[in-house]
Amino acid sequence: MKKILGNIALILGTILISFTFILTIIYNTLISTDWHERVYTSRVPVILYFIYLIVLLILIIGYPILNKINTKILLTFVLSLFILAGLYLVFNADTYLRPADQMSVWNSVKNINSGNYIDFKRGQYLDFHPLQLGLVTFERLMAAFSERLCHNKWLIFDEK
Repeated sequence: MKKILGNIALILGTILISFTFILTIIYNTLISTDWHERVYTSRVPVILYFIYLIVLLILIIGYPILNKINTKILLTFVLSLFILAGLYLVFNADTYLRPADQMSVWNSVKNINSGNYIDFKRGQYLDFHPLQLGLVTFERLMAAFSERLCHNKWLIFDEK
């Protein structure tokens, strides 16, 4: 029974990851950096499919060479690149703050949890930023615990 459930989980996981991978290579999402941060979704240019194919062929042809590389050295090299890229982003990031997405997401969570779906209406936050629905869904789960804990914490402070 465990083996059957494990196989079902493996098949479902493979289907979900494949679906996400296919959507990632087909669609491109751009977010403008102006005041309103509009989201534009479009199809990937055809030239990228050729680039995907070339990269895949290089990986297939280069597999024997890649198989001989010491994994510790490769990990150290990739982590070094990652740290350098992170430091570059930290020291060169634009410090201009657009309207706070975190607060808008949290307000949407509180509205939805109280039965008010105004954030989905045209011109509202989730209409302009549908990509935040995953974060809203996750934070709705977190709000089930954190709202109660925060409320109790404030009650304790009010009693003193």
